[in-house]
Amino acid sequence: MKKNITLILLLVMLFTSACSMTGVDTLLTPPRLDEQYAEIEDALKKAVTGSIHLKYPKEGENLSAFTVSDFDNDGEDEALVFYERTDLTAGNTALRMNILDNKEERWVSVYDNATPGLEVERVAVSSIGDSVTKIFIGFTTVSTNEKILEVYDYTNNSLTLTLSENYSYFNLFDTDDDEKNELILISAKNTSSFATLRCLQYREETYYETNIPLSENTNTPAKLLYEITNRRFYIDVNIGNNFIQTEIIELNDNVFRDLLTPEIKQKTVRPVGYLSVDINADGIVEIPVLKENDTVEWHIYKNRFLAPILKGYYSVAGKFAFIYPDNSTFSVTEEKGEFLFKDNNYTAITLAIVTTSQISDKAKAGYKLITTVKNNNYMAKVNTDYFTFEKIRDSFKFV
Repeated sequence: MKKNITLILLLVMLFTSACSMTGVDTLLTPPRLDEQYAEIEDALKKAVTGSIHLKYPKEGENLSAFTVSDFDNDGEDEALVFYERTDLTAGNTALRMNILDNKEERWVSVYDNATPGLEVERVAVSSIGDSVTKIFIGFTTVSTNEKILEVYDYTNNSLTLTLSENYSYFNLFDTDDDEKNELILISAKNTSSFATLRCLQYREETYYETNIPLSENTNTPAKLLYEITNRRFYIDVNIGNNFIQTEIIELNDNVFRDLLTPEIKQKTVRPVGYLSVDINADGIVEIPVLKENDTVEWHIYKNRFLAPILKGYYSVAGKFAFIYPDNSTFSVTEEKGEFLFKDNNYTAITLAIVTTSQISDKAKAGYKLITTVKNNNYMAKVNTDYFTFEKIRDSFKFV
């Protein structure tokens, strides 16, 4: 199986930002652009009596209501769809899943069942260990910290449950370079145990587990990155009172090792939102550490300690970072939606986040476009001969 391997696998976990996810089903309409999806949707509506409302995974690579893949390795695709009935009374609109098979070039519903969750959190289709393809589905529940992961085999037009686990986070990685994925879970903290990082391997129809507890003050994960080069997990964890800290866990020969002492972990404590990132795209994760005058230093793990390699500005609200070029230092103020980078009270650089309709006016005022992300256009105006616009553009990082 061909694998698209990158140096860093970045997975953003939004456990505490429920407001940003609210209403996603009403914001997204069923995907009709693709003819295949339209055919699947029509087949589902014919098979299910009454009115239905498609449900979408909240995160992960599969964000469509339709997950299309060869679930049973027969050479033909099947489709997994999540939906709710809208013609039932409150309390009876359970989240359901349906599988449709392509028979004689026509989609037909072959399986339908209720799920254990309220919403679909994440869907993944992958082999694990020496198994054939499995379907991994994360469901949200009443609890904000605990979710349910269910792993299924699909054979003979039916789903068979092979694993059910409570979790705060899950994903699949090849952690030992054998071209076979392992299941990575984080279990939430509860009254009897700490939050725990877990690695499940699958061999001969059995799951084998390796795990390590996270720090005592860990509540839930905010973000997890896997550094393939060094086989390390970087986990930004919520520790309460709107603060996070970073854990670095190494996995070698099926053994987890905590790389940071409690004293070094304490140095990584910072407000929520300042997340670890590969800020310079070198394959190594950097941890932001806040300093004076809104300056952030990005640290790497090296020889059992954290070492600063870059400094700059990190805007949590603006979702960008600006690495100070040529070891310069600025004080930063925000005025009317613009970020002013000042050197001895002189505004050397101004950065603005504007709508598409505002680009023309900003360009007339001397601003140049750095990048566009979704509906936000990031523009900069350089008021000094010391830096070129190209250098400022290259120092800008979207996070």
